[in-house]
Amino acid sequence: MKINESKELMIFAFRYALGRKSTAPSTVTEIIKRNHHILDDNDKNQIIKDIKSAIKLKSAGMDMDIKIWKSLAVFLKESM
Repeated sequence: MKINESKELMIFAFRYALGRKSTAPSTVTEIIKRNHHILDDNDKNQIIKDIKSAIKLKSAGMDMDIKIWKSLAVFLKESM
């Protein structure tokens, strides 16, 4: 798989998982953390923006999911 394809799949998976009440948030978050080097700063900023927006709109999932998303946002910010 090409790096660009992997990047797109991670972003698609993130958007699918955001707001899900399942194991998807934790699984996708761990995949993104392990492969964050594939994402550029624009991708990371967009993911952070999407997380903040979903939390504000109360569509990020349950409390435990919100904790997972917030940790991903912090991780991505620190990796830039």
